[in-house]
Order: sequence, then C-alpha cells, then structure tokens
Amino acid sequence: MADNVQVAVRVRPFNEREKHLQSTSCIRMTKETQQTVITDPETNAEKAFTFDYSYNSFADPDDLDHASQDTVWDDIGVKVLEHAWNGFNVSLFAYGQTGSGKSFSMVGYGSERGIIPRASEVIFERIEANTTDISFKVEASMMEIYNERVKDLFNPALDNLKIRDHPRQGPYAEGLTRSAVSTHKEISRLMDAGILARTTASTNMNATSSRAHTIFQIISELNQASGKVLEKVSRINLIDLAGSERAASTGATGSRLKEGAAINQSLSALGNCISALADLANGKKKVLVPYRNSKLTHLLKDSLGGNSKTIMIAALSPASVNYSIKNQAVVNEDPNQLLIRQLKEELKALRKAMMENVGSRPNSREYGDSAVDDDGFCPASINPAREKEVASIKEQLEEHQRLLRESEKTWTERLKETEELARKREEQLKMLGLVSNTSDLKSKSMMEPHLLNLNEDQLMTEKLLYFLNFGDNKVGRIDAEEEQSIVIGGLSILKEHCVITRKKRTDSSVAANSTEHDEERQLDEAIAEQDVLLIRANPGAKVYINATMISEDSEVQLRHCDRLILGNANVFRVVIPSARSANADPEELASESLFDWQLAMKELNSSQIKANLELEEMAEKEKAEMDARVKKMEEM
Repeated sequence: MADNVQVAVRVRPFNEREKHLQSTSCIRMTKETQQTVITDPETNAEKAFTFDYSYNSFADPDDLDHASQDTVWDDIGVKVLEHAWNGFNVSLFAYGQTGSGKSFSMVGYGSERGIIPRASEVIFERIEANTTDISFKVEASMMEIYNERVKDLFNPALDNLKIRDHPRQGPYAEGLTRSAVSTHKEISRLMDAGILARTTASTNMNATSSRAHTIFQIISELNQASGKVLEKVSRINLIDLAGSERAASTGATGSRLKEGAAINQSLSALGNCISALADLANGKKKVLVPYRNSKLTHLLKDSLGGNSKTIMIAALSPASVNYSIKNQAVVNEDPNQLLIRQLKEELKALRKAMMENVGSRPNSREYGDSAVDDDGFCPASINPAREKEVASIKEQLEEHQRLLRESEKTWTERLKETEELARKREEQLKMLGLVSNTSDLKSKSMMEPHLLNLNEDQLMTEKLLYFLNFGDNKVGRIDAEEEQSIVIGGLSILKEHCVITRKKRTDSSVAANSTEHDEERQLDEAIAEQDVLLIRANPGAKVYINATMISEDSEVQLRHCDRLILGNANVFRVVIPSARSANADPEELASESLFDWQLAMKELNSSQIKANLELEEMAEKEKAEMDARVKKMEEM
C-alpha cells in the first residue's frame, strides 16, 4: 500500500457481554503476512484481507502473536511522530463500532497508555534534549462533531463553529481555541479538560461519546536560525471517529435515530472521499472528491487528500478494502511573517472588493457618522441588489482580520490566554460542584466521600468527582430557583432533584426512618464507618439505589460502592473512603471498579423485568378472579 496512507486492523479481547454469551472468535490473523481472515460462522466460508498491520490483541498476552499497546506504539506511534518531526501533516484515524476499542488504542486506560499520551511525552522529551539553535512551539486544540455541529472542547461555550477555508491554512474551525503548551503534562491536562467537557455534555444531552467524532490536534512549530528564519509547521490530527451502528441493530428511534443518521452520513461521506481518491490514484479523470458533504470530511480535507500522511486503525473488524491511495505529501515550510503578509494583502483585496461593490466611501454628512461601520462603510449606501454579495465580502473581511490578530500574537500572549482559559474552566467546574484535575485531587478522593460518575465509554467513566460536604448537599439543575451544591442535567432531572446529607456516625447510627437495601450484599458491620450519607428524593424525582427506586421523602442510607442513578442518564458509584478496611491495598481499591456502569444497567434492567413480570402476574390474577366471579354469577 502507498506509504502516504496505511491501514491497520486491531482485534480486541472479548468483553464481559461476549463472554456471557459464550461467543467464539471468527477472526484469525497471520503476523508474518499481516493478513486478517474472517470466517462466516454459518457457512464457515473464509474471506482474507491484507493490511499494513494486523494486530491480534485477542491472543493471550503471553502469546507471541499478542499485540500490546507497546506493539502499536512501535509500529504506528513512532511513525506518526517521525513524519510530524520531518514537517508533514499527519492524521491518525480510529474507526469501528461503539465499544470496539478505538479509544483504548488512541488514549488507553490506566497504565496501558495509548498513542496520544505517549506521542505528547516523546515530543517534549525531544524538545528538552535539543541542544541546537532550533526553538519549538507547541499548541493543542480539541473539537467534537456532534450532529454536524462543531464544538470547541477547550471552550464548551463555543458549540457551533463555522468551517472556513483559507488558501494556505486550508479548512479550519473558526474561533477554535489553540492552547499553548510547554510540557507534556499540560497536554494531558488539556485532554482531561476536553474529556470532562465531553462527559458532562454527553450526560446532559442523554448521549454517549460514541455518537460524536473527536479531533485532537497537536500543532508544532520549528524555528531555525541559519542565516534566515525558517518555520516548519506540522499538525498531528488524532481522530476518534463516532461508532457506526446500523439502526436496526441498535433499536434506535426518534432523536437517537437522527443521531445515528448524522453519524452514518458523515462516515459515508468519508468513505466516498476515500473512494474518489482511490479513483484518482487509479488514473481516472475528472473525479470530484466530495469533501464538503460533511463537516468531518471538510475539516479533514488536508488530512485525506492534501498535505498529509494518513494512518487508519480499524478496530475489531475490517471495514474498508485495501486501496492504494497515492497522495503527494509535501513538507510544510510556512514562515509566520509570510502568512501575516499574505493576510494583509488579502485584507487589502477584500477592502478593494468592498469598495467596488459599495462604491465610494459614504459621505458622513449625508448618512451621519453613526451609520458608518468599523470598516468605514455605510450599509445605507449599498445597492439592495448587491447586499448579499457585500455581506459575504464583509464576513470574509472580518474573519481575515481575526486571523491577522491571531497571527500577530506573541508566544507569551498565547501562553497567558491558555492560563486564563484554564482558570475559566476551573470556575465553570466549581459552579457544577465538580473538582477538576488538581494536584491534591487524588489525596482528597482517598479521604472524602464523593460521587464518581460511571459511563458506558471507558474513556469517560470515573472522570467526574462530586465531593460531599457535611450537612445537606442539594442536587439539581442549574436553572433551579435555589443554588444547588451539585449541578447535573439530562432527561428526568428536576430543578431540585434530591438531597444527600453527610454527617458523622453517632451511637444511634442512622435515622430511625432510614431503610436498608441491597440485601444480597453482606456488609461487615464490625467496620465503624465514620461518615454517614443519607439520600432523600424530592417529589417526582427518579432516584435508584442498586436498581431500587426509593420513595418520595423517605431517607435512605447510602453504602460504599452503591450504584446511584439519578433521572435517566446520570449514573454514579458512591465512594465512602472511611468504609474501606484500614490500609486498603491496591487490589481492594481495584475491585471497586467492578461496580461499574454495566453492572448498574444490568441491575436496572433485571429490576424492570421483574417489575413487569409482577405486573403481568397481578393482571392475570385479577383476570382469573373476575372470570371466577362472572362464572359464579352465570350459575346463579
């Protein structure tokens, strides 16, 4: 396959659901030939596909064929970094159905770090090891495309960015935050901030991250003093594509079906672009590559058929054929001063075009000074027949002025803006009752009781910590009349949803009207819990503890590792550190992760099925009693 576009396939191990269903593997991989063979479970017919890399992460870790995170990094991650270091744009796509392991390859979980954290660390290791006269600047941005809307994850208030085209910069999201970074830890913090933004937003929208494309971009700039200033600018695009599911298989309806349609439309547009590029590579003439058919392909135009080297990781199963797409990649050599000069020339041309469409500058005595805008033009002087054309030119003029202002900012100004944006994000999190990734967060979480979010997506689970203060902690929406201690959103969340009270254990222990729950789990009463948490649901509020819905105004005690569901989409694990055994070892702490989103959903589904069966039995019993009474009346 062409060196500029490479495709890798990675098969993950069975998940718990697949193990429960006693699934068998229908995929076989040959490491020597990088061949992936898929067997039809019904006919046993085999289809073989050859990729640049076939990663068998299904194999036992001790097996020589097993592909670990290190294997993927050595083959792909290092290559991504080398291309970027040499001045190329590089794009790494992760594609596959929801839960196929895309995020694991890209980001990783815990000690199993993925490509993004490893790449950012190595970038700064190289920068720190540099002893030449070369200087480096690194920036990062992160965006999400959800239902064809582009959202800035570093500044979530910007949730519908326009896609613009620039003759030299290519397609870009207007106003997207580019945060200056000076260490790999700062990149990690920014990524955590972006994931927090995704997590809170997905809950409020009753969505999951699998319904949005995520693009994390690292922009590196190299300055070399060798007689003249030379700037090499390269972009590393790390793209986690939304899960592609068939509507019939997901049972989606309504807004969920529309979400799926938007996802599949953009992925279809991506496939059409790759197909068109393949036709061009095969020598076909007059082939139009439909980049503008979706926001995703429009933004990634240069990542697909332009100045880029591209790698795709297809997770779980191969979804594309092996085309040889020959893009001609060129090294980026774009001096910043040249860009500024070009922007100024373009501004001059746009002003000239404005003058030609409007005519001479308006006379202030005729229209009044207040009628003249910031660019010296008066809307009242425009010919109505040309208003649309003038409006378009004026919009371009304003955008070029913004780009010029951004280009002329110093590095110190960019670093200061990054710090200011981080401060604003911190304030927003505090308003929601959240604590962000501060240095003392880990130690505080080992001492203070809190609610820990659970999510279907491993990348977004256990990211939000809501610490509980002594006294009443009110939980509700941001638009509640009274300020809430913990602010959440989503379907079925009331303005004032519930109250969680924290107090110290006394001799009487728990209020007399509290009820016990989760009878199947035997708690060691010998352990003296220092903190007591009681929850009270407000009228009409949906509050489930271990799948049991609590009644209004009843006070129920929360136990360590309880699964708490508020409304339809907010799922938490209750964490009470004082309930752990003294000097809890890592194994005990790790076992708490078993009380996860899947368990909470399994409990809830089982509870609902049981409730439905009880209703059916009650209805049948009432019907039988009615039939008996009718029969008795007929016999009289």
